[in-house]
Amino acid sequence: MQVVTAFLIVLQAAVLQCQILSPDQCKQSGFTSALECSSCSQLKQFGLSQLDQACQQCCKGDSLDSAKLSNRPSQFPGLSTKYKRGAEPVIRLMQDEAARSAGTGEEFGIDRWDTDTLEEFLRERLL
Repeated sequence: MQVVTAFLIVLQAAVLQCQILSPDQCKQSGFTSALECSSCSQLKQFGLSQLDQACQQCCKGDSLDSAKLSNRPSQFPGLSTKYKRGAEPVIRLMQDEAARSAGTGEEFGIDRWDTDTLEEFLRERLL
């Protein structure tokens, strides 16, 4: 009898972990609809492993594989790149043409971002 009870408890815990949260529950938890599962594995780096279970329940399978990354810029309308020798990589978001010509806008340093993080950020902001 104890073995059956222990099995049922383990089975119930496994079922609860495999549940997928609704989009509203995910949004209330702070996750976006564009969350890719590869991002969940990075939570431990930042001491946020307690969010891993909810992240796994809200994420979608990664939509890109490495073979498709070579044509990245063409996937994002409105994305333009400018290379400056010796400069740290940044993303500058510009609301309109006036901001673009003035060179102003919201700026993010991306020198420590990996490809998946950058890809997810661009999908959220540009698509």
